[in-house]
Amino acid sequence: MWVNKKLDYILNKGFNDGPKFLDEAHKNYYLKQQEDKKLKKEEERKNKTYDKICIKCGKSYIIDYMHRFQKRCPECEIKYPPKIIRFTGLTKVSSCRKCGSEMVVKKNSTTHICKKCHDEEKERKRKLILEKPVKTNCLRCGKEIIYCKRHIKDHYSRVLCDSCKNDPFPFKKDPKYNNVMYLLENTTLTCREIEELLGLEKDYIKEAAIERHGFDWYKNRLIFIRKRSGLEHSAAMLNFYNKLRKDENKLKEHFENRIRTPSNLELLFQKNLSDCMISFEHNSWQTIKINNTFERREIDLKIPLKNTNKKFIVFVDGEAFHGPQAFFKASPVERDCNTTKAFSDLGYLTIRYSESEIKNGIAIAHFISKYKEFETRAPVYYYRNWMTKEEIVLY
Repeated sequence: MWVNKKLDYILNKGFNDGPKFLDEAHKNYYLKQQEDKKLKKEEERKNKTYDKICIKCGKSYIIDYMHRFQKRCPECEIKYPPKIIRFTGLTKVSSCRKCGSEMVVKKNSTTHICKKCHDEEKERKRKLILEKPVKTNCLRCGKEIIYCKRHIKDHYSRVLCDSCKNDPFPFKKDPKYNNVMYLLENTTLTCREIEELLGLEKDYIKEAAIERHGFDWYKNRLIFIRKRSGLEHSAAMLNFYNKLRKDENKLKEHFENRIRTPSNLELLFQKNLSDCMISFEHNSWQTIKINNTFERREIDLKIPLKNTNKKFIVFVDGEAFHGPQAFFKASPVERDCNTTKAFSDLGYLTIRYSESEIKNGIAIAHFISKYKEFETRAPVYYYRNWMTKEEIVLY
């Protein structure tokens, strides 16, 4: 949404109060994750090496972060040390070229002008710029006027003539005023789209709308357009994926380049796996059929069961994104349950573990016990979900 920054701040004030957390532990976890990311980036930056070319011999050499601004290779740095000039104590007494007053300057200084003369010259040039009149056009009616700058940073393009200054509603003089009001009242075009269509500024559109209908009307219109654009985008994406799910090959092609590295929670679970379970796949995608439509789902861990043709599928769920108490509603409970059951129906031994179970060590103990139990006798169907507290074993 393209709106004026000041207006956008006024409209959003009170609506965006910052991130919300489930409890203090969730807040601390979030802040710790942010701090870890920051430290990781800082470490990567410090460990980075740079390939440079020596300005003396032209050879390529590699340096670390601390010496990244070095211009000579190590050999030339010793052979041609940089010249160090120190001015401590090397001063002389000289007279100002304009007023003749004496002053202390550095020994190698060639510009002998005192601070007082320098400031007077700067002020004289500033007054000349302000006193020089310029020709410009009125922002509203386009009439040519002579303008003298009041301040050094004044913009000629924002100047109004005397008649427009005294008019309480100067924007009504613009011939496109009626067109702007018609588009604001009868369409859902944004200020940016109206600006591009009619060649006007967004500030003009805002002033005209507030004068005609008031600030509350203009505010409600912006909120309506913002919500409408979000709904349209969501509907378009839903329609796109609904069409994509009808063809298994197209769905697979769309997701085949989507690769994700394991999260810290997944790495914690993988770390405690025994040697016999080391040949696992992580973060792999697979197409399955859920409710008569093809869906592409990511598998956190796929572990083969020794001496059988069965495989475990393990989903590692962070409680901020999964479960009934999740803060981010990206993956509803019903969707996770349907995914787990669909993999179990295909013959996989499917398990979902929560973040708390993994950190407490319950998850790895449960998985190792089930792995050893199923080694001797593999079940036909197995399903375990921490969200619904279900565990089904069928032989």
